[in-house]
Amino acid sequence: MKNNDRNQSAVSVSVVMPVYNSEKYLERVLKSVISQEFEDWELIVIDDGSTDKSGIIIDDYAAKDRRIKAYHRKNGGVAEARQFGIDCSEGSYIIHLDSDDWVEPDYLSSLYQYAIAHDADMVWCDLFAHGKGSGKYSLEESPDKMIRALLMHQQWGSLCNRMFRAEICKSPMVRMPKGRITWAEDTAYCISALLQCKKIKYLPRPLYHYNTDNETSLLHVASRHSNPDAACLVANHISQSIEIAGRTNDFIYEIRFFQIGVVKDYLDDIQERDLKKFAYTFPDAMRHLRDYKNLTSRYYVCYWLIIHQMALFVPFVWKICILFRRIGLLKN
Repeated sequence: MKNNDRNQSAVSVSVVMPVYNSEKYLERVLKSVISQEFEDWELIVIDDGSTDKSGIIIDDYAAKDRRIKAYHRKNGGVAEARQFGIDCSEGSYIIHLDSDDWVEPDYLSSLYQYAIAHDADMVWCDLFAHGKGSGKYSLEESPDKMIRALLMHQQWGSLCNRMFRAEICKSPMVRMPKGRITWAEDTAYCISALLQCKKIKYLPRPLYHYNTDNETSLLHVASRHSNPDAACLVANHISQSIEIAGRTNDFIYEIRFFQIGVVKDYLDDIQERDLKKFAYTFPDAMRHLRDYKNLTSRYYVCYWLIIHQMALFVPFVWKICILFRRIGLLKN
């Protein structure tokens, strides 16, 4: 397709799927897409440097179905892979798929038809979180309220149950965070996209199956060993996206809460993380710590030490708090 023809979408829906070492699950997800009741789609599969047989499986399916477009790249992380897929897409709407999950037969048709019927910039549905139960979402159809829920960790930031209008996804203001992101890249992207949405609609049906079993996938490895640098990149990307949109004052309370959560994660595993490097991360948020009443007591103690220039005492105090909690002298 020529670049000057891009305004006229070749397909209705582009599905973007990064893959990393998912050979155990890959055929299941590919078959679930091929079996869709809706046929006007393209599946952009990005092999992000897999070391198993994922690449062979992808090429085999792409050879059998022209709607499947296979790309093989040096491993660069899930955020980079997703952005590459978005840039290659030609659909009028875009949605993402994780390589170890699978979808209902009417996954694409239901979301796409709902979006068209309501002229929505984004539509989203419920999901099955296998091992954790069905995931339900708020009926509130407000971009601002969804942004607040994402920043306050009240809603999962998955892109796999959210279908966005392609013009929004391809806006220069809507990009994946740069760098080797291993945590919440989907949340950061979702927030930047929602800032450009005028109308969103909720479809109260579970159409997506989220698998929690794959211990080697691009996403599960990342979530198990969250990188502090990546967490900072995500938080900065979110605050910058909101600032560029001129909405910082509208979301300042939620931005600070999200930033505090990043610092909280650094403290959760002091033995493996560079406390000195991150003790003074997001100082503005730390100065407003008292605005948030739902943190556990040990976090308040450690934050107090950091704010008062006594960060070197944090590892010792943290261990004492954990010991007190174990023997019942501290509730949380």
